[in-house]
Amino acid sequence: MDNRIEMRSAVRVRASQACDGVLDDDGRRELAELLSRDASLVEDYAAFVATDALVEIATGVRTLEMPESVTPQGAAPREERASRVKNDIARRGPSPGWSSALRGFRSQWKPLAVAATLLLGVVGWRLTLPFAHFVAVDDARWEGGETYAVGSQLGRGWLTLEQGNARLTFESGAMVSVQGPARFRARSSNGAEIEYGVVSVRTPESASGFRLKTPDYTVVDIGTGFRVSATESGASHLHVTEGRVEVYPGGSPEPLRLSAGQLASAAGPGTPLSVVDRVDPVCSESAEYEAEHPASLAYNAYDHDDRIKVFLESYRRELSGVVRLNCTESGRHNRFDGVAARLEPGEVASTYLVHSAPTRRRHIVEGKITFPGRILGVVCSSDGLNATNESLGAGWSLQCAHPERGLESTPNRNGDYIWISPDRRSLSVVLKTESIDQLRVLVAE
Repeated sequence: MDNRIEMRSAVRVRASQACDGVLDDDGRRELAELLSRDASLVEDYAAFVATDALVEIATGVRTLEMPESVTPQGAAPREERASRVKNDIARRGPSPGWSSALRGFRSQWKPLAVAATLLLGVVGWRLTLPFAHFVAVDDARWEGGETYAVGSQLGRGWLTLEQGNARLTFESGAMVSVQGPARFRARSSNGAEIEYGVVSVRTPESASGFRLKTPDYTVVDIGTGFRVSATESGASHLHVTEGRVEVYPGGSPEPLRLSAGQLASAAGPGTPLSVVDRVDPVCSESAEYEAEHPASLAYNAYDHDDRIKVFLESYRRELSGVVRLNCTESGRHNRFDGVAARLEPGEVASTYLVHSAPTRRRHIVEGKITFPGRILGVVCSSDGLNATNESLGAGWSLQCAHPERGLESTPNRNGDYIWISPDRRSLSVVLKTESIDQLRVLVAE
């Protein structure tokens, strides 16, 4: 029953049977299955029941047959509910017509609403229960002074995150990271919508089909991870970090299919969505660019390799806060504990993570990486890397918070070296790695 019209028709047939008290067990199971597949059908069902309640006001109320299997826990017994509704209307007498019904509606709607709500049964919870929960909130400021702690529930309403970061898990298992400023909402237990902001999504198998709606297009997961960065002016960028996605430009029935490492951009509402030329850096033999992100680069979570790995963390991200850079000038650097320069909010940069985790201790690896744009600066210290994980990092993938992940300055015996080329396009590194070394490179478009 994949056809949407057929599904809606089937829901209305079952809703009618429920209102008439003749919905059998097979019908209840079919109704629950239909409503679990599409949240908009729940709204259709609720509207049908509400309309039926209005008709009953005008014509007299039948005793509603409420199967115990769809009775919410803690509700009054079926006979008591039906008797209460019937007696309430009996005290007022039958309504002679719609005019009288509407005049008396304010006093009569409550018992009917109770009965109609009970008809929704175990599937009606989707209208009221949360679609997602907050699992992390970092330096967040919300419009209107709202506060959301870890464990807070997220329903259907719009939220405006003025600054900071929030992470959510949806009922389907999908994981969503939001960076402010952002305006977003949950649309279902396996879908969300964003007006602007940066949203990173990672989905387990249980959340396959997760949908993220933007002003320009809708992204549908096919077992993957992706990030959307949308500005308040309407421009947006999509970066697929794992697996594959289908992208439906506004109103188009034909999807654009993208795989890990691919990017697409739209200049604003009504503009076409176009695939961006690859922005892969060029690496020397001892270094390698990885288009697909591993889930984690945390301690003991990554695969050890004697080559340097390079990942695109974010594409053309607009900075939401000050970024402190350890190295900015062309030439050789071996001190990484000072602040060489600051990038101000509003600047746009793509960020790359350079990662080394060799198979043996005290391994020395050298490599050269040429980026598709000018190097604005490098974050090399452990504190700086950890502090910019949320604002510049890759959302749910590439996660790492190792306390010694940064580069060591001389005269440390494991002192590292980096060179920024005169044209500021290439970065050469000599990494003396005990367990893990990383640096974050900010590149202008």
